[in-house]
Amino acid sequence: MKVLILPGMTSPYSQNAKHRTAYGWLLSKLKTHFTDVSMHTYPGQVDLNGEINGDLQVETSVQSAEIAVSRLDQPVHLVCCSYGTTVGAVLTVNQPDLIKSAFFWGALPFWSAWEEVMLAKGRKTYGDAIETRGVRVTTRAFDGIIPFESCIQRIRGIPCCIAYGGNDQFMDSRSMDYYAALTNNQHNVGFKNVPDCEHTVEPTQKGAAAFLNSIIEFVERMPA
Repeated sequence: MKVLILPGMTSPYSQNAKHRTAYGWLLSKLKTHFTDVSMHTYPGQVDLNGEINGDLQVETSVQSAEIAVSRLDQPVHLVCCSYGTTVGAVLTVNQPDLIKSAFFWGALPFWSAWEEVMLAKGRKTYGDAIETRGVRVTTRAFDGIIPFESCIQRIRGIPCCIAYGGNDQFMDSRSMDYYAALTNNQHNVGFKNVPDCEHTVEPTQKGAAAFLNSIIEFVERMPA
């Protein structure tokens, strides 16, 4: 099985110890279960070689992910985190024949993502974050964005799981109720609450094993 991880805004190869540890742990653990697992980075993020080109934008993020999956010789299972859930949802709508399934972790509703990134809190966190988060974010980050909640309603026939942690700092059960109402008649969409996990799951968190198992079990249920 081929698995592609679409990370959040903070680069998995940044100097941010929390995210670097979280993504490194996730990648290594998934590699022990599946034959082909890779970590994607977007234009505007520090890549595996420590280089950064351009700034983070949804359009170029989706384009880079489309190129990555189109190079594979079979449909891929997506594991999408935070910002990556929007990228993965748009990708699945655009290229359904290339996607086998999609696991969406920490999918913020559009209004919440806007507040986090574009308003005062977000500007302080991401505005000058190349050194601390390995990402270059400007006001263009949301240009042309299609909200996750719009995309998930357009995904048909591809198994999806929308999951979040019980200790997520940015979303709670109300967001899940919102998504459930939007996808009421979509039998391909399921939901998962993993207790004792934050938005970014580190291996030291109490719910880390359950988070990992929820991904593995979801992917392994898919037909070969």
